[in-house]
Amino acid sequence: MGRWVDRFFSEKSEEIREYLKIYSHIYSKIHEKIRLCLCLKNVVMAAARNVPSTFRKLVVSKLSTNFREAVEVVNSPALEPSAKELLIRNR
Repeated sequence: MGRWVDRFFSEKSEEIREYLKIYSHIYSKIHEKIRLCLCLKNVVMAAARNVPSTFRKLVVSKLSTNFREAVEVVNSPALEPSAKELLIRNR
């Protein structure tokens, strides 16, 4: 009976080692993704602090063949992007 027990545990220890390798790999990938998410969160939070409250836009004020006469620059309040939208800064 002693040999059977030794053989059983030696076989199971190999399986356990394989499972530990797999779980270790999975854990490292999850940890890497969590670190990436935290970095992205920090970038988004930093960008959110620099969002202006107004923006300038061109509005057609009258119909004309001359562009400068047809449009004017107007300041408008900035709108908050929804969950499916992205706010992009244009320099």
